[in-house]
Amino acid sequence: MVAKSDDALIGYFAIHRLQNDNNAFSGAMLVIDKEGLPQEFRCTVPLNPSLSQRALYGVALERHAFNTLIGLPLTQALTARPVCYIVRSRDLLELRQLIETPVVHMEEASESFSIGDDSSSLARLTSASGAFQPLTLLGHDDHADDSEFARSAMQSEFDRIDLLEPFARIDAAMDALSKRDKRFK
Repeated sequence: MVAKSDDALIGYFAIHRLQNDNNAFSGAMLVIDKEGLPQEFRCTVPLNPSLSQRALYGVALERHAFNTLIGLPLTQALTARPVCYIVRSRDLLELRQLIETPVVHMEEASESFSIGDDSSSLARLTSASGAFQPLTLLGHDDHADDSEFARSAMQSEFDRIDLLEPFARIDAAMDALSKRDKRFK
């Protein structure tokens, strides 16, 4: 798989916890173009699992809710088609089991992944301009090629834009929603 970087859109997926209630959370996706300009933004209304749902799902609740109840519907609602999705947390890599598009977790290389991470699902992205810290990409264990595909797809963009910065935009948009929309308080 080799992505054409001149028409590549990148999707960002993050979970946002409500400030007043750590039990409630919503999801958001931002799609940017090769210049870092937003093409589409979608978010969910907050989910607030009941005590019985938390008890019945146990530790699987968040993984299921984040990926199946939030991530999958958001990807299906997008009109833009990203070549890959970057997720804020490793828990969101499970989205890859539900969709055809590559999904990777990305962080600054200095934050390094643990020794137990499978090296076949890791890739390193370096900005040729030197403007940005090197990044490490981690794909889902069952889709080891995703990290290399994402590295290839985003290399030219990384020379011009900070690939982690769109998560700050998602945070700002969700914070703005929480101030204006009572469902997000």
